[in-house]
Amino acid sequence: MKTAAIFRAYDVRGKTPRELDGKTAYQIGRAFAVFLKEKTKRRGLKVVVSRDARKSSPLLLGMLAKGITDEGADVVDLGLTSTPLHCFAVNFLKSDGGAMVTASHNPAEYNGFKLHLRGGAPIGMGTGLERVKSIFEKEKFSAEALRLGNGKIRTANLLKKYVDFVLEAEKPAAGAKLKAVIDAGNGAMIPELKAAEKRIGVKAVKLFFNPDGRFSGRGPNPLKKGALAPARRVVLETKADLAAVFDADGDRVVFLDEKGEEVPAAIAASLMADYFLRENKGGKIWRGLTVGRILEETVLARGGRPLTGKVGRTNAKKDMTKRGALFGAEASGHYYFKKFFYSDSALMAFLCVIKILAEKKKPFSELARPFRKYFQSGEINVKIANRKSEIAEGRRIFKNLERRFGGRCRISKLDGLSADCGDFWFNVRKSNTEPMLRLNFEAKEAELGARELAKLKKNFNADFLHYNDRERNHRRERL
Repeated sequence: MKTAAIFRAYDVRGKTPRELDGKTAYQIGRAFAVFLKEKTKRRGLKVVVSRDARKSSPLLLGMLAKGITDEGADVVDLGLTSTPLHCFAVNFLKSDGGAMVTASHNPAEYNGFKLHLRGGAPIGMGTGLERVKSIFEKEKFSAEALRLGNGKIRTANLLKKYVDFVLEAEKPAAGAKLKAVIDAGNGAMIPELKAAEKRIGVKAVKLFFNPDGRFSGRGPNPLKKGALAPARRVVLETKADLAAVFDADGDRVVFLDEKGEEVPAAIAASLMADYFLRENKGGKIWRGLTVGRILEETVLARGGRPLTGKVGRTNAKKDMTKRGALFGAEASGHYYFKKFFYSDSALMAFLCVIKILAEKKKPFSELARPFRKYFQSGEINVKIANRKSEIAEGRRIFKNLERRFGGRCRISKLDGLSADCGDFWFNVRKSNTEPMLRLNFEAKEAELGARELAKLKKNFNADFLHYNDRERNHRRERL
């Protein structure tokens, strides 16, 4: 039995084949099916499975499906899909659950599983993944399952139905004459982007449109340093109106304006919030707490109700569903929509931005400029220097931060540690997908921000790894 360390806060993830191989996938399939039987209190289950473009994904999908069917559940195999298409299928087919083979934005040597309940609710620690882990570790499988007969596997292709659903939910702007650089990153979005290309109202300039599990065009994470460079270059060369850069499993998107400048998620989300609140007066807009403050201010200025929650897909869908939010965003480029089962859809976010640009008839940079109000660090990844005492060192850092800032700043522990110090504010939290801390910092003024951020960094005995090409230093302007 492989180590259960592959079970993370939101999903299952590890290096292949050292941490995650065919046998492990089979055992996880059986454990997941047992969990679903416990959850639903019935047999005769239907489980949707699909995979991303990684080299190891076909093998892992096959073994996962075998494990599920050996527990007596039927499987619907969608083949290559994005994570949003997978979640659509779980809802459309009214399945009892779903398992997507993907390691999201991790490097090519990783793989994993995103597990979902009926309705597409992600399963994480605290919402069932701890039980799946326990069944996996103890091999508490159904003794009678193999004697009673295996479940069946059938294939299905819901690509057209997904694209039709998204285009119906967020109709493209009529007569739009925009040019968009679309960077698919050799990933799972390629089939749906090809299917939607002629219907979304743009002239597409395509980058990395061949599925390639090695991600030879660029890395799978669009926020990694240098990942935006190819799209930036092509935007300038082709004089495009924007670029959309997707991650490996297609649930995140990063936007560039016509100047090749990144439009941070807080600003893109502010434009989308304005768009949604025009038709839904007083609506609720959700943000992960690391999203820039400009989103909250925009929602208030437009008469909406801002909501703040813990970072992560599992938290976002649960929180938005419970509180009835129209739309939500995370700093990492996840955009959530009530009309999409409170789940994230990068394709729907892309359609929203295209529609806003077409309706406003202004350059992307001009629309974004009023929202570039604060000095922003971007997400800074903090790698603990002493790996042998990583947990202890992380605790020391949090205690030190609370001791230093607790007297003069408002402290929150909703997710990690947040400090609001008036002229600047920040959040430090433990990554749930990588062995790092995440630091996000904002300030009212650039000079103050640079000075306070430098002071803040002295609290860490750590290496700082920037995912962004640069620290963002946006000119402050009134909303």
